[in-house]
Order: sequence, then C-alpha cells, then structure tokens
Amino acid sequence: MRQIRVYILIMAFLIGMPFSSFAFSARTPESLSSFLLKDFVFVDDQSQFGKADYWQTSEEFLKNKKGDCEDFAIFATEFLNREHIQSLIVSVYGANGLAHTVTVFIENSRYRIMDRGEILTPAELSIEKTLSLAYPEWTWACLALPSHGRGRAIKTFKNPNLPT
Repeated sequence: MRQIRVYILIMAFLIGMPFSSFAFSARTPESLSSFLLKDFVFVDDQSQFGKADYWQTSEEFLKNKKGDCEDFAIFATEFLNREHIQSLIVSVYGANGLAHTVTVFIENSRYRIMDRGEILTPAELSIEKTLSLAYPEWTWACLALPSHGRGRAIKTFKNPNLPT
C-alpha cells in the first residue's frame, strides 16, 4: 500500500501538462466527471487514428474532444494531480479480453475509479479491492505512464483474490 502511494506521488511529479488554453474551471472529481461526460465522446484508436493503439496527450484529447479509455484516463489523471488530488493511470487486464485503462484517485483516504469520465461506486482502502469490485474478472494491472504515443508500465501487480 505504501509503495503505491509513493508511485502516486512520483506520477504527480512526472506528469506535467501546460493547460494554457484550458478554460475548464472544475476543482473536484465530480465536476471533472460532468465535464468529460458532457463534452467528450469515446472513439477507438483504429477509427480515430487508423492504428490499434495511440495514447493522445492531454492537449490532443482536449482539442479533439474524443478518444478511447486511456485518453480519458491520461487527461483525468493529469487534471486531478494538478488539483492536488492524488491519482494515477491504471491499465487493467483479465479474462475474456479485458484490457482497459482508467484513472484511480484517492478521495477521503479511499481509492476511487474514474472510467471514461464516470466515477464508479467502489471506494476501498486498496487499489486491488477497488479494482476487484469494479472489474471482478481482472487478473493483473499496471501503473502506467504515457510515452511517445504508447503506454509504459512502471509497476505491475496481480489480483490477490485469484488462486495462485
């Protein structure tokens, strides 16, 4: 648990974004959620960019007003970190082809998930428990950083509820 909190702080430092043209004035996860749900649409990378995977920068996502799960996660994570709400990008993998990227943030000492702008109900004391309630089929996940249009895993962890 302490290791993951350290990674959150490192992510907050490493992720920087000049919101110079950013007119949005939200200060909470709830207001960010409303903004994303109202003004942005989900479009897969193949349709938008003609390639299987492309991680947009926050500036691109803000300009295009569309993207897939990791684009929502990158934007939300960067914004929340700038508002001093500890958050990180988490890619979740599992059975039945589960491959999904979300923002995990801390609110009232509990981990929460923002998934394409929607704040999911689970709020638990560990990332693993929160992920298990939101995505029961997950087998492993990683903390990720955007890197040259792709994601880069910086720490992986397994679902502790699965048999070894």
